[in-house]
Amino acid sequence: MSDWWMRRISVWTVAALVGLVMGVGALLAPSASAQDALVLTNRDTQVSGVSFRFPQTRTFEDERLIALMVTRAPGLTDRIRNALPLLSGGVFPFDPVELQRDMARLRRFYARNGFPDARVDYPASQFNAEKNQIRVIVTIHEGPPTALGTLEVVFTDRLAPDVNEAWERERMQLDAFAGERFTDFERLTIENTVLSLLQDRGHAFASVESRMVRRADEPVVDVEVTVRPGPRARIEAIEIEGNDSVSDQVVLRELPFGVGDIYARRRLIEGQQQLFGLNLFRLALADLPEQESDSSVVVRYRLREANIRFLAIQGGFSRETGLSLDGEIRHRNFLGGARELTLATDTRTGLFSSPASGRKPVRSVSTNLSLRQPYLGSTRLSGSLSPFYSWLDEPNQDTRFFEFGLTTALVWELLPFRNLSAQHTLSRAVPLEDRGFGERIDVYNRSVFSAGLAVGNLDDYLTPGRGWIVRPSGSMGGLLGGAVEFVKGQIDALFFLPLSGRFDLLGSVSVGRLSPRGASREQTNAQNEFRFDAIRFYAGGSNDVRGWGLNALGPQVAVADSVFVNADGRAVADNARFEAIGGLAKASFRSELRSRVPGLGSAWRVAVFLDGGAIPTDVRRTDAGATQFSDERIALFRDRNVPRGSDFRFGSGAGIRYRTPVGMLRLDLAWKLNPSRTDLRNPEDIVLWEAGLLESLPGEKQIRRLNLHLSIDRAF
Repeated sequence: MSDWWMRRISVWTVAALVGLVMGVGALLAPSASAQDALVLTNRDTQVSGVSFRFPQTRTFEDERLIALMVTRAPGLTDRIRNALPLLSGGVFPFDPVELQRDMARLRRFYARNGFPDARVDYPASQFNAEKNQIRVIVTIHEGPPTALGTLEVVFTDRLAPDVNEAWERERMQLDAFAGERFTDFERLTIENTVLSLLQDRGHAFASVESRMVRRADEPVVDVEVTVRPGPRARIEAIEIEGNDSVSDQVVLRELPFGVGDIYARRRLIEGQQQLFGLNLFRLALADLPEQESDSSVVVRYRLREANIRFLAIQGGFSRETGLSLDGEIRHRNFLGGARELTLATDTRTGLFSSPASGRKPVRSVSTNLSLRQPYLGSTRLSGSLSPFYSWLDEPNQDTRFFEFGLTTALVWELLPFRNLSAQHTLSRAVPLEDRGFGERIDVYNRSVFSAGLAVGNLDDYLTPGRGWIVRPSGSMGGLLGGAVEFVKGQIDALFFLPLSGRFDLLGSVSVGRLSPRGASREQTNAQNEFRFDAIRFYAGGSNDVRGWGLNALGPQVAVADSVFVNADGRAVADNARFEAIGGLAKASFRSELRSRVPGLGSAWRVAVFLDGGAIPTDVRRTDAGATQFSDERIALFRDRNVPRGSDFRFGSGAGIRYRTPVGMLRLDLAWKLNPSRTDLRNPEDIVLWEAGLLESLPGEKQIRRLNLHLSIDRAF
């Protein structure tokens, strides 16, 4: 595509975006109208908009305040539906009584959050009698915030030396509240801090009461906390209720305490988490039944069992692999002892896929039968045995084989969702076709040890919004035999950083290194090249560097099944495609800035992103007429261990996110900032030119800089 056409496309794109923004602005903008008296509203009056005015200071975003109100106005979706024929955006009636309640809710909200003198009203609201519509404009004078003055904590009984020492350390942390805006949340935080400290050190029946006194001459409150520690207690008995098919012994072994131990509320909660981790219970509550406050305590766990047998089927979609389908059948208490027996399958069908030009859809099927033992001498250590079968057709790597084997694994849980794992896989791989030119890829065995660690601190390990996590991993092949010998290490790190109430910054970094050993060192050997297709590093895809398709970033060669001249005299490359070479090292990053969409629900997000990555490999042609990948006929490649600056490729773009019950729906449009020479050409042109059937290599096509990703999968 010529530069002139690219300039024309850019002009049209900008014009279209400007028109879209103007159209959306017209839908969102309130209509100009004369001001009519609010007393003229009636039961048919509709709310056209809700907004806020802050003549002085502003602390909270509109979204948080609107969530407190019952009065609602049409959003962007409703305005678009109203603008289209035969559609309706819904009805939003005005109720003056409910609006008064909304004002009271907002005042209480501000009082709880440190603004006791806040004034909230709606005198600036605009009513259009002709359209019988009202635009509610809430005016909020926050007033001065209330700050914490003095904090006095009084214990009615003397504390033991170890408890008193812990309290002195904690008291230094509480002093940080002095001078800050004092809200109900801060008051509850102080109470819970003191109460948790005592209950974690044996004071099972401790109680806390706080009293606030506001100074008359300034917006400051002094807080006095009265603490009744009660006696230190040891656990006298553990009561278990609601376990029908699971024995008391299984429940008791999961608890990190026993009869005779000093009471600690923290350990009760740990036991609750351990019981949930068994996947046997849908409810597990830890509490203290009614009893006398003395030096012994009875603790209780109330349980509700989940269905012992579990069936789950879920699907997904990505532009690169098409429809995917996962299925799982699980028995949660196989032969007792909370053992899990699971039959799972994962299928990538390739149906409805539309990978980038020169790429082919990947198809695969994997099935495994897993038996997991959750207790191996410790509640933190579990093990599993998993015989498996997998089938893979990866035309972009010229790889097609099936594999069967056995995986054994051990997992040590450090903290919830943070663990150390080790496993060994023994398998036999069977290639399903020749590589061409009489080369037969042999059946081979694999013996691979691997280990991984997950550490971090996230606010929610399923749908994180703040925090970080690091996952180092390593594997070694050939230690106990097998035809694949290597050492491989990789580190993945992710972070989630909220910048404000509307914006979030997400990022990830991945680095890795692969070192073939023994007979596997010669990577240009056809046997080794095939066996390492699934082991080498690749980059690109909807969950990697998004400017490129799946595994398409980095060195690649153009291949075809055959090259010939047809009856019309036209040169043809049959099934031409790019084959990714991969590399022995990888470095990549992803960064994304997300924002809520005004007028849409909390499930919607828009995002802009910048990704980059490098797969260092040198490729050198040895035969201009070759069309198959082999060390004798196509290319000799030399892996470099460290990426150079010239290896890095960068992509940028924007996308839309929508959270659904089955995962995050993501649509991303990415642009290659510095593509390679093969990135901007068709594989057919390269194959025909190398075969001498084209006089010159066709020029680069700038449209190939674009890459579209559509998927339903994880959040980031």
